Amino acid sequence: LAPMWQLIAAVSRQPFGFLDGVVLIYAAEREEELSFRRELEQLAQASGGRFNVYFVLHFPPQQWVQGIGFVTGATIEQRGHPPSDDALTIISGPPVMQSILQKVLAELGHTQERVRTVDSGV
Repeated sequence: LAPMWQLIAAVSRQPFGFLDGVVLIYAAEREEELSFRRELEQLAQASGGRFNVYFVLHFPPQQWVQGIGFVTGATIEQRGHPPSDDALTIISGPPVMQSILQKVLAELGHTQERVRTVDSGV
């Protein structure tokens, strides 16, 4: 999350002519591992639709109403953006997850040029 925080904060506070918005799909094992959850929810609420956040938990609590399991192609199709020359997808997380999501995004039609990882120097 740390590499994404500045971008999220900037976009949620002011519109950019070249940027329609940001969608953050934030995955963790358990709810208590969701760093800055309240802050992210507050930014999303105050952003006027420029920032949306969706949480996915591998081990959710009983009353969890967002994503369960792992970030999948279906998660990205439902919560992310469609493939586009105007969209950039940035992946942050463990190297194994980055690799898996790059393959999933390619299967969904996202071109390699429009997908970056924080490890590859966004």
